[in-house]
Amino acid sequence: MNPEGNSSTASKDAVQVALEWKDRGNAHYGQREFKEAAHAYQAGLDALQAQGQSPSSRVNGDGDEGGGDDLPVALRSNLAQTLIKMEEFHRAEQECTTVLESFGPHAKGMSVILC
Repeated sequence: MNPEGNSSTASKDAVQVALEWKDRGNAHYGQREFKEAAHAYQAGLDALQAQGQSPSSRVNGDGDEGGGDDLPVALRSNLAQTLIKMEEFHRAEQECTTVLESFGPHAKGMSVILC
């Protein structure tokens, strides 16, 4: 990473893009548009990964709800819940497993498993 802060700016941009995808996914989920919601949550994870952020690791951010450190957890958990609604249980299980293995027993990840 660049010690002059350029990578930090890129990371913040990636976090902002991922947050926007998360919000789109939430809107689609609320409308029961599960295919579109799943696409949006995956796009959020892809945005983090495209900027060198692992979607399976914590992201430095401002710590606001749904952003910062919890963003990859929220995206994966939301994706898993959406996949359950789509009856794609194997993929949902994979996302839940990633949340638990990467982040520990996060409450939202656990609630998906218990559905």
